[in-house]
Amino acid sequence: MEQQGLADSSDPQVSRQERRKIRTRKSLVDAARQLFLEKGVSATSVNDITETADVAYGTFYNYFTGVEDIVPLVARDELAGHLVRVRELRFGYDDPALVAALNLRFTFVSVIEDPAMRWLSQRPSVMFEELFDILSEDSAATNISGVEAGRFNLRYSLENLRVFVLWGLIGMWNKVWESPGSQAACLDDLTRMHLRLLGVDDDSIEQVIKTLPEVVPTS
Repeated sequence: MEQQGLADSSDPQVSRQERRKIRTRKSLVDAARQLFLEKGVSATSVNDITETADVAYGTFYNYFTGVEDIVPLVARDELAGHLVRVRELRFGYDDPALVAALNLRFTFVSVIEDPAMRWLSQRPSVMFEELFDILSEDSAATNISGVEAGRFNLRYSLENLRVFVLWGLIGMWNKVWESPGSQAACLDDLTRMHLRLLGVDDDSIEQVIKTLPEVVPTS
């Protein structure tokens, strides 16, 4: 089954057959994303996806073994889009601690409303891998800039730091999904945890939290 990423369909070196396969696969992923938002992951069938994508039912199985295989790709696309939006949101902020907090909080709020990510939360190791693959490079760049500016005093390696923060995110998401009214408190607790791991002192952390703009993801 072709579950790995395919080449860019705009690449002139890609054959016509391969371009057709890329477009079909994208149509299936886009259809799944739409259906997940409308009815949730568990209520979406392969037939729903192929009908929405306007492809033959059997074509689905040239790319995936079932609906569960397509969920991580939908989540990955959402995370990639999130990364673009968070870079726009933090534009103009110079304080690395504020930027790190914005990154974290926007990620948190973005995922709360995403059905694919919520479904993946029941498979935390898979969810962790998707988060790590998409978000790690950007968060590492922020952390390095904070160290160079003298704002961060890292006591852990960048890899260990990412592991701590991502598992913290997953735990807090599950807490909010179980208790929706806890989101504001979870956001602040998660921000404190993250900035303490970066070596920011408590007084500075509270000032950052007071300074933070509201983060509301846009679709």
